[in-house]
Amino acid sequence: MTTEAEFKEEANKDPISNPFRMSMLYGEFGKRKTTTACSMVEKRGLLLSCDGSWKVLLNPRHAELYKKIKVIELEGLSQLEYIDFDGYDTVIWDPVSTSVAHFLDLLYDESNWGGKYREKLATTSKELKGLEILAPVDYRVTRDGFRPALSRLFKLSAHLIFTSHATDPIPGLSKDQQAKPKMPGATFEVMGERADIIANLRAAGKGKFVADMSESSLTMLGKSRIEGLQGQMDLDAFVNKYKEIVFP
Repeated sequence: MTTEAEFKEEANKDPISNPFRMSMLYGEFGKRKTTTACSMVEKRGLLLSCDGSWKVLLNPRHAELYKKIKVIELEGLSQLEYIDFDGYDTVIWDPVSTSVAHFLDLLYDESNWGGKYREKLATTSKELKGLEILAPVDYRVTRDGFRPALSRLFKLSAHLIFTSHATDPIPGLSKDQQAKPKMPGATFEVMGERADIIANLRAAGKGKFVADMSESSLTMLGKSRIEGLQGQMDLDAFVNKYKEIVFP
């Protein structure tokens, strides 16, 4: 039986530092999210692929990189229960935003909440007739669906890298003008609050790319808890510094 003294000791214990890092890389299509994530692997990485982006690794220039990567096509959250995660220094979910979108599609196609919550479109078009608008409850269920899957990954003895497509705010029209990972806020919060790095990947002219971890502003979401990885960095310099710090 636990004594009051043991409860007190437990309540006042020092925090335990987790040696494994979690990163979120986001950007528009074609901004090297997949190859950057794979380049952050030390010896052996597991790539959970949701949209076929892994095929870029088949290009001859990525031959050495591809040798370090095991690719699994991720088709649903339940699949994560059966994947063998042993033996990898890094696990990559690429892109997690696509998995979230597929989950929302599944909710729309396979559930109706008994006719409650969602509103039907008012339209005279035969193509649009009968379509419904996703309701707040759909986004809550999406968060609740992803939370246990993510919690399982957070317990792995491996570094985690999530990639995501970026939002595309329309100047003057979108209420939120901040570029950030493209998924409902409640679902992203589960990952964002745990992330050591949130980096926006984008082109910087003449074939150059950058990873931007600058402090969040009205136009971009960024974050870094790792000294030496701050602000805007050349993409190659970012990867090299990351590996120098994470795999000393």
